[in-house]
Amino acid sequence: MSGNGIDFDANFEHPEHLLSIFAFYNKEHIEQGTPWTIWPEWELCLTTMGEEFHSSPLESPLVDIAAEAQYWLALMEFIHEHPAISFDGYTIFIKGQHGNTFSFDFCLSAQAFTEAKKLDEFLATRNHNPVKYDFEFKDPFREWTQCITHSRGEMWICPEHVPNYGGKSTEFTYKDSFCFMWDDQCFPAFIKGLIHLCIDDTTIWEDQFEHARANANAIKQDMEQWPFGRPEDAEYQ
Repeated sequence: MSGNGIDFDANFEHPEHLLSIFAFYNKEHIEQGTPWTIWPEWELCLTTMGEEFHSSPLESPLVDIAAEAQYWLALMEFIHEHPAISFDGYTIFIKGQHGNTFSFDFCLSAQAFTEAKKLDEFLATRNHNPVKYDFEFKDPFREWTQCITHSRGEMWICPEHVPNYGGKSTEFTYKDSFCFMWDDQCFPAFIKGLIHLCIDDTTIWEDQFEHARANANAIKQDMEQWPFGRPEDAEYQ
């Protein structure tokens, strides 16, 4: 990714083009290998980032705004510099250190993420032109967000390198995506942590396998205790 200029015909909702704005302003830091510290002067008004971030948020008297701006700078620098990260439209791809690939769609306007290529599908159902910056789908979009896609496909088997779980599966390791709960934490901080988790390519599989195994055990216990269904379920039949 080059920070040589800004293409003002680009869709700045795409993470690669959003990144180009920050990279342009931090060219000297890129050349010198120093941490990024410069916030764009006005170009973020071309994005759906909140107005409080359009100009000098690092100097904001509101601690939360200034802190989030720092996290945005850190995220932009990280995805610019790391060779494991690439882009295609709204989608961010991450190559894990053990060879697995992870991907998710980055939605700036909703401060959310979802399975790869879902955002284009979502926009198509609402006849939106993705080049325009008038998205109004935050709430319905979030109904199916917080998921990332992985390269092992459906009915996945835990990678061999994963301690304790390598080579194992359960009936609940059937999807080609993982879901996460982030509870409205600082969005750029969460995304940076999520990318780190994908690059690590181990803990993410441990966590997801344990979650799948817990679901399988809970279902088994329910079946043993209530072979004909939970009593309360009968009330709705």
